[in-house]
Order: sequence, then C-alpha cells, then structure tokens
Amino acid sequence: MVNQSHKLSGPFLIELKNKFREIAGEDNRIDRDEFQKGLFLNNEAMVNRIFDIFDRDHNDYIDSDEFLSGIESLINGEKEEKIRFAFDIHDFDA
Repeated sequence: MVNQSHKLSGPFLIELKNKFREIAGEDNRIDRDEFQKGLFLNNEAMVNRIFDIFDRDHNDYIDSDEFLSGIESLINGEKEEKIRFAFDIHDFDA
C-alpha cells in the first residue's frame, strides 16, 4: 500500500513535484524510459531495479504518490528501509 501521508515539505517538496511533472509529461505518470532519462543513468539494469522498487503497485508506471513515497523512504526512512533499498538495487537474482 502506498503511503499517502508524505513527510516531505516546503521548497523541497515543491521541487520534487515539479521534477515529477517534468519527467512524467502530460500523462502524469512515469514509465521506464522516462525514468531512465530523468535519472540520467546509462545502466539499464540498475534503472529497472530502482523503477521496480518505486513502482509499488507493479503496473509499470510510477505515479506521483509512488515517486514521493520512494524519495521519502530514501530520505526519511528507517535504517532498515535504506539497507533494503541498497540491497534490492544490487540483487539481480530477485
């Protein structure tokens, strides 16, 4: 379940929302190609792993709630969440 209560606030939250809209475009959701271009990463396997972590409902798109929840987990998450993220992006056997 996606956490709807974001702890992010102020100018940083506004900047994240603007970045989401910039990456997502008119359909207001981010697909894998847009995600890779938005992250400026060339490692497709790594981008796919990060995308899969952010795409919590597994519909092959990241909506604004998933985007903000993913960023929030990386910034404000518990130590275990951050460790799990680091492990998951490198676990290509999953």
